[in-house]
Amino acid sequence: MAVQYSIQSGYAILYDQHIKVQWSKFVWERCSIPKHRYILWLALHQKLRTKEQLSKYFPAMDTVCLLCGDHKEDITHLFFQCTYSKICLVKMKEWIGCRVQTEHYQALLQWISKAKHLSKLRKGFFIAVVSALVYHIWRVRNDVLWSSKIWYVNHIIEVIKRELKLRFIVSVYKGKRNRDKEWIQKL
Repeated sequence: MAVQYSIQSGYAILYDQHIKVQWSKFVWERCSIPKHRYILWLALHQKLRTKEQLSKYFPAMDTVCLLCGDHKEDITHLFFQCTYSKICLVKMKEWIGCRVQTEHYQALLQWISKAKHLSKLRKGFFIAVVSALVYHIWRVRNDVLWSSKIWYVNHIIEVIKRELKLRFIVSVYKGKRNRDKEWIQKL
């Protein structure tokens, strides 16, 4: 007796083999700006071309972090351990009123997803902040590499604030609760 194939059974076989990652819902959060989402996705996949990754192809290349000049530049250091990144994260957490003590973006994303006291809009906003930070830190790193220009932390924070407030005011919070609208406008 022949087994009849269906698209649904084929999808089920493929889906069962697929490993579900915890961070996918954060990366593709619709509140985030698309270019920020893409860089966050690359970072979480360890696909950004840091000096450490490039040194595999160019062994003579120095691998010192461009932002702090202290450690080897890899994804973990650049976004989670670099003093420049930590200062940016602390300032952004102050701005949005996030009191969680973590300095690691993945732990921060997990905290956001589990926070019961945050509305859906505020969770989306916090995730957009994290993806904007990753994007802008990568952008600053590239400016240092290609233009020998480093941005002040306060400048990055102001750029992120402007981008995210504009994004939320213009496109995201139509039809949302007044309390959330007031919260974003006060930021």
